Amino acid sequence: MTPVSQKKVEYIMNHLFAEGYFRGLDWNGCEVYRPIYSHDMYLGSPWVVFVYGDDARLSTRDEAMEYSDFIAK
Repeated sequence: MTPVSQKKVEYIMNHLFAEGYFRGLDWNGCEVYRPIYSHDMYLGSPWVVFVYGDDARLSTRDEAMEYSDFIAK
């Protein structure tokens, strides 16, 4: 993760009210970061953040579900 993408990941995680994040398994050519919560959170979809070089973005609902299926295997 570059310094630019790290700031973007931190910004997104802050808006998800995450207390931290960790790197998940890479998926479809990108780095994946998952939020950490110390308490129960009811956000709906299991959101993840995708990082491509200096760009970072929140997953769509469909991407989040596909990623969940991927890591479950």
